[in-house]
Amino acid sequence: MSARGRRDNNAELQKDIEDYLATNPTGAEATEALDRERVASAPVLTLNQAMKHPHLNERKTLRWISDP
Repeated sequence: MSARGRRDNNAELQKDIEDYLATNPTGAEATEALDRERVASAPVLTLNQAMKHPHLNERKTLRWISDP
């Protein structure tokens, strides 16, 4: 489906994605499936996952500070 097709059918696409995710695939499985269909997506990280994420650390998105 093209970007225009996704836009024109956004409500139906959203329902399909939500129904799929309700079947409880792992985060990696869901990301791979959405990537295969060229649906822009990204996982929602917990705070601990974000603190350990290599990309976020490389870009210095997170900063460690001393807070006595």
